[in-house]
Amino acid sequence: MNELIDQQGPVNSNASPWPIALRHGLLAAMIMIVIGLAAHLAGFTDYSGKGASNWIITLINWAVLITANMMVVKKYRDELLGGFINFGKGFKAGFQLQLVIALITLVWSFLFFTVIEPNLMQEILDMSREQMMENQGMSEADADQALNMMKWMFTPVAMSIIAGVSSFVTGLIIALIVAAVMKKEVK
Repeated sequence: MNELIDQQGPVNSNASPWPIALRHGLLAAMIMIVIGLAAHLAGFTDYSGKGASNWIITLINWAVLITANMMVVKKYRDELLGGFINFGKGFKAGFQLQLVIALITLVWSFLFFTVIEPNLMQEILDMSREQMMENQGMSEADADQALNMMKWMFTPVAMSIIAGVSSFVTGLIIALIVAAVMKKEVK
């Protein structure tokens, strides 16, 4: 077994995936920010939740997350671990990648809702009120009461936390799948 590992080049089983995860996480987050901002500026983003454009952007973001995760695990496996990686180390690399992406997403979301589009929260609340009255048959008073109970969710801080956490959870699911698929253990 040691002979096989020695043939693969230098192996440091304690090598950290952090530098690789940080670099790829920064790149993936920047790509997703540019895509999201371009979609927003082009009017492609539908904040009412009714349009298919949101699914297209979501699918593109998932593709970026999957690709970044695969690249991190492959680079970590091939360059630092001599071509072999177990599930745990693969997941650790993906976890670190997703942590970077989630933190950047959280900060970006806060900047977006406070600096770039500070009025967007009110627009979303207004659209929600209209949808409650049209789709659910609520009176204006009932819709206002429902929105007042949920208003805390429509603040830049809450939206940023929700964006960061949802990005992280989605990324962890992807990291689990990628780690399972890309594991390559010494036999």
